[in-house]
Amino acid sequence: MNSKFFLIAVLLFVVQLSVAQKSTFLGFEGGRSYDQYIVHDPTDIITNTKLESTFFGVTLSQELSENFLIETGIIRKGYYQGYEETSSPGGQSYSTAYNTWQIPIRLKGRLPIVKEKFYLTTTVGYHYGINSNYGSGGTGGSHWSNDSGDTLSITSTSNNTITERFSLLETGVGLELYAFKGVLLYASSSYYTGLNDIYKVNYSIYNGLVSTDDAVAVSRGSYWNITFGVKFAISNLWIKRE
Repeated sequence: MNSKFFLIAVLLFVVQLSVAQKSTFLGFEGGRSYDQYIVHDPTDIITNTKLESTFFGVTLSQELSENFLIETGIIRKGYYQGYEETSSPGGQSYSTAYNTWQIPIRLKGRLPIVKEKFYLTTTVGYHYGINSNYGSGGTGGSHWSNDSGDTLSITSTSNNTITERFSLLETGVGLELYAFKGVLLYASSSYYTGLNDIYKVNYSIYNGLVSTDDAVAVSRGSYWNITFGVKFAISNLWIKRE
């Protein structure tokens, strides 16, 4: 066991030496996210709807070279849940589902468009997530008439006790601009693939003729987002520039 710790310490020391004269960035980011659910309804009365949520976070990035950067941080993201009634454009419902903390480990590739000024970026990463509403649940419902005149009543029962910890894989593209000395502006879009079920909603649907309890929507934490952010080269505080 001691030899493993020693090897890790040596590797970290070598990495630190290799990036000692590279830039370290402290960043702040936020934006809009679009949550993805898997919906199963044998009656075809409900389907996915557009679920927009928000997120914000703080990042710490380290240049490995001009073309590669590694990044971590902490992100606060909330998820929404909801549905759309297929035969009525007004039959839409959504509400807050659960909130999470996400810790990313990202590797970013950077392709210079204008050298040392403007870059096209690619991102691959892993997110360790924590469902901060784990152990709670709730109920909700809506009532209206559809285009055919049938009365619809949909009751939802949420249960997010499926898991407290979860994993996401990230892939994305973006743009970076060195706007000022030591200040970097960026915009990106990523898709996050969930690896395990986090949150489930059971729907009881009554459409005037038949009732069913078989409709289910499941979140694995998957979403795609649009991010805007700014990074500051804090390494300028300790690196002597020529």
